[in-house]
Amino acid sequence: MSKKAKVSISALIIVLAMIIGVDYRLGFHNYLRNMTQADLQKEKNRVDQLDASRNGDSDWVSKTQNHLKFLGWYKGRMVNEIYQCFGDVCPDNGGYFVVYADKISAEECKNMGDKPIWGISWGPVYGGCEPQ
Repeated sequence: MSKKAKVSISALIIVLAMIIGVDYRLGFHNYLRNMTQADLQKEKNRVDQLDASRNGDSDWVSKTQNHLKFLGWYKGRMVNEIYQCFGDVCPDNGGYFVVYADKISAEECKNMGDKPIWGISWGPVYGGCEPQ
C-alpha cells in the first residue's frame, strides 16, 4: 500500500472517529503508525515525565482511572500507554507505562528481549510487557 493511500485511509478513519465521537486523546489517529526505536524511546520519555508529574496531584484518580492510549505498532504488535495500579495504594504504588496490548507472560516477554513490568501489592504483580 502506498504512503498516500495510508495517509488517505488514516484521514478517513480520523474523520469517521470524530463523527461518531471517538476521543482523539485515545490515540485512534495512531492506527497506521509503525513505531521506530526512536519513536518508542520518545514515548517512554514522555510517559516518564507524565508519571513524575502525577505526584501531589489531587485529581489523579480521574486522570488515571481506566487510562489507555493507543500509541502505534512496534515489532508487529500494538503498543499502548497505560496507568497501572499495583494494589490499593495509588498513585504511590502505580505508574504510567508503555506496554504491548497483547497479554504476554513475563517469561515470554524476557524471551522476546523486552522488559516485564513488576509491582508490589500483597505479593509480586505482573503489569505487562514493555517493548525495548
